[in-house]
Amino acid sequence: CYVLFSTLKVSLVAFPLHRHLPPEKETIDIMGGIGNNLDTVRATLGDNPYQYHVRKRISGAKFRSVVAEFAGYSSHYRLASNPIARCLNATLVFESAEELDITIRDCNSSRFEIPDEPPLPFADKKWKNRYNKTWLTSDDGEKYLYDARVGGSPLEIKVTRRETKEPIFWLSTAANFTYSEQYLEYQTPRLTPYVFGMGQRNFGFRLRKGTYTLWNRDTLADLETGEPGHNLYGSHPMYLMREREGRFHVLFFRNSNAMDFSLTDDFCNFKTVGGIIHVKLFLGDERPDTAIRRYHEYLRGHRLLPFWSFGYHQSQWGIEDLDTAERIVRNLTYFGIPTDGFWFDLDYMYKRQLFTVDTDRFHLKRLRRFIRRSGMRVIPLVDCGIATNATSPVYVNLLFSGRYIRNVHGRPLFGWVWPGHVIYPDFSAPDMTELWSSFLTDFYTDFPFGGIWLDMNEPTNFCHGECGRDGSFSLLLSPSQRKYGHNAGQIPRTSLCSRQ
Repeated sequence: CYVLFSTLKVSLVAFPLHRHLPPEKETIDIMGGIGNNLDTVRATLGDNPYQYHVRKRISGAKFRSVVAEFAGYSSHYRLASNPIARCLNATLVFESAEELDITIRDCNSSRFEIPDEPPLPFADKKWKNRYNKTWLTSDDGEKYLYDARVGGSPLEIKVTRRETKEPIFWLSTAANFTYSEQYLEYQTPRLTPYVFGMGQRNFGFRLRKGTYTLWNRDTLADLETGEPGHNLYGSHPMYLMREREGRFHVLFFRNSNAMDFSLTDDFCNFKTVGGIIHVKLFLGDERPDTAIRRYHEYLRGHRLLPFWSFGYHQSQWGIEDLDTAERIVRNLTYFGIPTDGFWFDLDYMYKRQLFTVDTDRFHLKRLRRFIRRSGMRVIPLVDCGIATNATSPVYVNLLFSGRYIRNVHGRPLFGWVWPGHVIYPDFSAPDMTELWSSFLTDFYTDFPFGGIWLDMNEPTNFCHGECGRDGSFSLLLSPSQRKYGHNAGQIPRTSLCSRQ
């Protein structure tokens, strides 16, 4: 779960889940990684069965673009239902002296891409000039911190730091590269042992060798245990690398699909099951925070937690009514335990339905008096599954807005969590942030919270894929597809992903 601290308005952003999954035998598996059988495949097909040769070039003052045709000898990857892209368009855009945008797309078919609009990138000119980015014209080419080229047979993209000649990004279609309908893989050199990132983790600051799976799910058995090879709890496909000459850069893989990031002695390898290859590079100097600031500029910076959040907090399941809450506060006061935050789990809700209060057990006037007199910030739990209750204004407004996650047939995708049958908001839909904020604002009128316990926003689902009305497994999944992967590694497991 995540915690958002706010006064009245909280803005949430998520990306939709996608229906495209990899072939049945090519799985994201927390114990072995997405490419656990890749060596066997290459032994059969040869060293580079998926390479591409450049056939057309176009360039301008601030971009380079090529079209490359497939020159390998495999028509598909693993299964006939997973065809290899026959034509790729690789484009480099020189966004500033310190930033470079790299995309590789399938020429012949469109795929889901994270929209190139707020919140990524953030479109506020005042904020974008916060870190004095060096904007260049066509006559300023010598001021770039990098040299970048795309071309060759086989196709490769190489970015070097101009001052030190170090290859900070080097992708070749002849080396661990695959671009198919349901599986993408590429690698770039690891310059030094000093690689950091991949978001929130449970162990060492520096990344160790191994595979890190980025696939959010609320399943305890899948979470990392202190060693690579398990799911990370967030999806932040970026790393900070220290180069050999002591300078730093950030690489951000702009893809929202399930993926594995593998780190070896020599390479950083990304494997994912959909979307496109979209990489953003942010070059810094000898200070790591320089590259990080440029990355943060793209994300609209970071937010420091409020000072009170670092104090002692009271949180537990089973606070069934206000009498219990008031007794706990009295005991904390009596024993002199300084407490800054008081957390309510879903006990306070009416039938565990989002944005409701059970007024029989938590009378609103008395609840507001409790919050005012406690001297603490009170933080209620808020999930993202909206109960399918026709009398609920939240459910009705979300349903009529059309801003919910849909199944492969375009209808609401039904999951099952604490209140039972639910639908989920699609936070990538237009104006969804404003709609969700209005729900929180209305809720604040009844429950003047000091922060939000944003829980189960992976989003969590108690079914494996779409649920039936009784919470049963989705009928969209055949028995063989229900065995997707092995151990706890199936993509649909406790998620919204189903497969047609």
